[in-house]
Amino acid sequence: TREILDMDPQMMEQGLGGAGHVPESEWPVKGHVRINPADRAKYPKALLTEDPATFVAKPVERMRVRKWGLDHTEEDIEAAGGEMAIMMSTMMAGNHYIGTRTPMAQFCRVLAKRKRAQLKNPEVASTLQNSLTIKISLVGCERVWRRFRVPAATSLSVLHDQVIGPIMGWARGYHGYCFEDPKDGSAFGPQKYAGYIDMMHAPMLYGYVADDRTIPLALLVQAVGDRCFYVYDLGDQFEHELVVEKVEPRDMDRPAVELLGGETMCPPEDSNGLEEKGNRSYAEFLSKYTANRASCRAAVRQIEQTASNMRDYLTGQPLPCRPLEYDLKYRQRLLSALLQGPQIRKPGSFGLGEFDEVMRECNTCKDRLKPLKWCSACHAVSYCSPDCQKADWKSHKKPCKELRAEVAGYDSD
Repeated sequence: TREILDMDPQMMEQGLGGAGHVPESEWPVKGHVRINPADRAKYPKALLTEDPATFVAKPVERMRVRKWGLDHTEEDIEAAGGEMAIMMSTMMAGNHYIGTRTPMAQFCRVLAKRKRAQLKNPEVASTLQNSLTIKISLVGCERVWRRFRVPAATSLSVLHDQVIGPIMGWARGYHGYCFEDPKDGSAFGPQKYAGYIDMMHAPMLYGYVADDRTIPLALLVQAVGDRCFYVYDLGDQFEHELVVEKVEPRDMDRPAVELLGGETMCPPEDSNGLEEKGNRSYAEFLSKYTANRASCRAAVRQIEQTASNMRDYLTGQPLPCRPLEYDLKYRQRLLSALLQGPQIRKPGSFGLGEFDEVMRECNTCKDRLKPLKWCSACHAVSYCSPDCQKADWKSHKKPCKELRAEVAGYDSD
């Protein structure tokens, strides 16, 4: 609070949008990014000096890279006057980039493009044909875990909405989320469909969140032992670790996605009923519940009455709060039901707007799990790969031309 009160009044005014109305074309370039002259944010040194086309993140924090490798170093923090000064200046700087890209976004867009280019790497390309058996667990509360098998080509947006959500026990379409690759700090989440109210925390937590709809799981993990991280609820920070346990060729005679096992109930949404927020508080609650269930009756009652994930997603009926149990068969049925239905997305911002339901599939192989791209000519059908598009061209060629002609007629009118 003292650091906020002592902040430069001019900086406060500019941070609230009171100054700095300079055309973007006239913004000075520092390193490889344009910065609004009214911006007083304390950016990492690497952002202002490195070239994003060649930048390589340096491993930190037990070989885990954060924020695309652009997290503030101890030297950056000291030079800025402390973490609070960095946080406040970064929050205020956002007002200068409404309708345009922040310096972090400018830099990280190049890194994201380089990351997507890795899909052509032989190791990643070969992994796309496989299935991965993965163990997902809460970081710091490892007694909550699930084991599932999923095609490596599954897009991260589908993995979040139609796989992780139902098998873990999270409410659907409620909080925001983000996937992180610990090798380079790349972060992927709902960029275009970022209407979840807690996505406002994303720039501060991850620097930049790239669109996860076009990113397959195989881009983050390829071999046994590989791991990535998934955070659900950017406010409470329920962090999960995904570890690959087995890699095998995809068996087309088996269900594409299978829930194989799990233990312990999912934490309550919004940490309702817990003393604090997040994984650590839930771990403490489970320990207390294990030792003396009677002492947790009030908390259990509050969880059942207020946590939004204590209701069946399909029927709306209340679910019992049984912290030490995991209903495997129920979760398997829910997973199957959600995979057969539409994917849910949330457009807009700050929790406003309605949800979109999307039932897209590849027009050739009918796969709904992989990242899909529209036909660039008619934008009416989708394909999961150039091979599928070529295979379908003979039958799609005529309707594609008709659709283009119809759209052209509307435009002329």
